[in-house]
Amino acid sequence: LEIACEILPKNALVEQSSLLISLPTSCEDWEKEFETDMHVATGQLIQLSDDEQQLTKYLMLYVPIQVDVKGLDELVLLRLMNEVNSEIPIGTCFCAEEPGTGRLLLQIKWLIGGFVGEYIEEAVLCEALFEIGSVYDEVKEKLVELVEQVQD
Repeated sequence: LEIACEILPKNALVEQSSLLISLPTSCEDWEKEFETDMHVATGQLIQLSDDEQQLTKYLMLYVPIQVDVKGLDELVLLRLMNEVNSEIPIGTCFCAEEPGTGRLLLQIKWLIGGFVGEYIEEAVLCEALFEIGSVYDEVKEKLVELVEQVQD
């Protein structure tokens, strides 16, 4: 698909191999934006069970939005997560602490399904990556506005 990506092998910190994917962005000043925000999704193939008869496999993509939300009112944050969750078709938005930094970040989790033994279709993956990139841009813009309001 000619999208920048890298496969990270499993190691002491990660139980399985991971795929880092550079997400498409509609950000106008993307070069400056990428200096502080990598705009990257982490993907892992998951199976729901160890059953050999399983028909489907899944690529789970996680995208942390690089805005520390610790200073935001919890109700404001919950309302934003609820709004995002009601708008995105096959993903979910949640809040979690970033390992190693202590930053509290909103994250998007997106699931792409396929048949065991077959590659996930390029068009399906491409469409999902553009959707996630779009959601990322929208949510980050809202978070930046909320954080600026708190700081003022």
